[in-house]
Amino acid sequence: VVLAALGTQSMLGWGIATHWMMGGTNTMALLGSMVTKTSTWIVIAGWLVAALVQSLLSMQRRRWMEIVGLVLGVAIVAAVLVYALGPSLQVVIPIVVGFAVLLAVMV
Repeated sequence: VVLAALGTQSMLGWGIATHWMMGGTNTMALLGSMVTKTSTWIVIAGWLVAALVQSLLSMQRRRWMEIVGLVLGVAIVAAVLVYALGPSLQVVIPIVVGFAVLLAVMV
């Protein structure tokens, strides 16, 4: 959240190459504006729920349950990002690429 506040003030697309010089910024004001956005808290809650689902399914010690947990975790994060940040190409394209990489690794 702090890095996003210092960069684009969005939970997606921080762009270190664009926002590498952070001197002279009012960090607390930027962080305060990020914390007051509902979409920030929706994304954080989605990350926590996805981590919980993955952890619970991985505790079963079965390979297929771990794969199901991974797929569900990615699906939860993807759904939260699309809901909170809007179905723009900046949000959807990385999700599609992520699912493609996930499927390539699982096969």
